[in-house]
Amino acid sequence: MDLHTEDTDKWLLFLTLKPSEFANGPAMSGLLTKEESYSLLMNISSPGVAPLPSTICKTCKSRQKLLTPPRNVESNYMERPKVRQWCECAGEMADVLLNEQLVDCSLSFSVSSNIYIHGMHVPTQILSENVPEHLTFPMSYSEYSELIYAFLQDSDGCRLTYTHFTARVPWNSSVEVIFNRPIMITPNKTYKIVVVLNKVGRYPLFHISPQLHLDSVTFSFGRERTRDGLGLIRAIIFGYPS
Repeated sequence: MDLHTEDTDKWLLFLTLKPSEFANGPAMSGLLTKEESYSLLMNISSPGVAPLPSTICKTCKSRQKLLTPPRNVESNYMERPKVRQWCECAGEMADVLLNEQLVDCSLSFSVSSNIYIHGMHVPTQILSENVPEHLTFPMSYSEYSELIYAFLQDSDGCRLTYTHFTARVPWNSSVEVIFNRPIMITPNKTYKIVVVLNKVGRYPLFHISPQLHLDSVTFSFGRERTRDGLGLIRAIIFGYPS
């Protein structure tokens, strides 16, 4: 996995994270090897104490220019809309995904006009079939600790934004997962949201609509070959430029 590039805008800058942020986030995502995680954590705690693999970006400076987008990039990042809308791409539940280890689910899509992507709406785990639905649980058992890593990437595989979602969530429900910053996407390009499930459990899969039209934008969704048009993401959370 090549995490190094001369254009650091395209990759996560691991060395700019705090030790606790790295340990509870990228180190737990399954995207790094144990050796890479150990080397990064050592260098975050004490720069230069251990050699870094050539595949790791060695930049230690944060992307300050994110606060001031380049003039030739039509991002409107500082003027992002406060109103969020949902594009409910999921239809009826069609199957159950049994997550026994780290599993990633993705959703490819394109849009007909410029919009901001804020995040997604994903289902929480389904209670085991062995547990009667009418059974009343104490408050401590009505929720579980969810851990999700998600990112948005473009057609070149470059990660544009990401998030680590950690919270206690109710069973048989759904939650909003918001990226660390909204990203404007443009027409005639294919983007992909990838959700990495870190918790063992059962998640519902839904039929994904091939196309949806909302106000002034049309969403076109790709079909994952391995799951025959089924997906985990229930909705994409987006907004229009101001």
